[in-house]
Amino acid sequence: GAASWMEFVEFVCAIAEELRMKAAEESGQIFDFLPADQVATHYKPTAPKCHYDQIYYWPEHPTESVVVLEEGQPNFFLHRPKTLYRKKKVEGHRHDLLSATFLPAPYTCTVTSGNDNLVCFWDENYNLIKKWELDQTFTGEKGKCTSAGALCWCHEIHALFAADHFSEKIRAWRITDMMDIRSSESVLEPDKRLSLARQSNHTKAVQAMCWMAPMKCLATASLDTTIHIFDLVEMKRVHILSGHKRGLTHLQYCEKGHILLSAGFDSYINIWDPGAGTLSFCLQGHDCSIAGLCRIPGTDFEFASVDFESMVRVWDVRRLSCSQTFCATDRQLEKNGEL
Repeated sequence: GAASWMEFVEFVCAIAEELRMKAAEESGQIFDFLPADQVATHYKPTAPKCHYDQIYYWPEHPTESVVVLEEGQPNFFLHRPKTLYRKKKVEGHRHDLLSATFLPAPYTCTVTSGNDNLVCFWDENYNLIKKWELDQTFTGEKGKCTSAGALCWCHEIHALFAADHFSEKIRAWRITDMMDIRSSESVLEPDKRLSLARQSNHTKAVQAMCWMAPMKCLATASLDTTIHIFDLVEMKRVHILSGHKRGLTHLQYCEKGHILLSAGFDSYINIWDPGAGTLSFCLQGHDCSIAGLCRIPGTDFEFASVDFESMVRVWDVRRLSCSQTFCATDRQLEKNGEL
């Protein structure tokens, strides 16, 4: 039937308000984190011999495992995502591991790098496919070997980027088929068309890289306190972001909000507009350097950070606020020297 203009406007306003309320309910949600003494015995995580160095979780991986790199360990471990119950130890590297990344379908493989000059490829069941030793083919300098300190897979352009652990250099391989990996006798030649040598002027080692698929851009964060954003279609640097006073170690991209988060040895997290190359906001609350930053799986705008004093903060980047704070360790056990 017919409706007046005012009735139509009221209908549109009502729908908009309903969508706003629904978004507000989903944003800033509270997550349940239980202390160890409240968790059933068979769900308690296995006590590791070493501290956790890095934790990776890729929801699209078929095994639904958490990959844990422990400090100084040449092996990595697979844990159940909900309980962190250890399932398997995966061996292949000779020295401590530095980074890992996942290549989704049609590749469905995991790539790890270690402080042994090796880059290893693992199938969906974490069986070793291939080992690459980063020799002069990767470094471009005769007789020089190195290790990849950070890895980043850019799915839309089929490129695997690796940052030198000891210098500011970044190189990349174009991988269009897993047969390229399986059939290779040694490390593939880096793709010169993906070289960032002329555009990048980082002065210290790159610690983190982040692929921003909608923009077809790669962000790199360095110990020189800057972030560089590269357009990988036109192969040029489009922005240098300066807003940190100390070295950077973590980057995260929020696709829904089109924002880039950066953190490191500062006690705060910067939020950037990567398209405009401007600082949007600074999240403050930690009292020391930030040891980890990640998006909470299953959410769009919730991120978690942890500092070197084991304080965890959950951030709602849509509201630009902290929604939860808790300590990741038992303070009493720390005082007793049990941790």
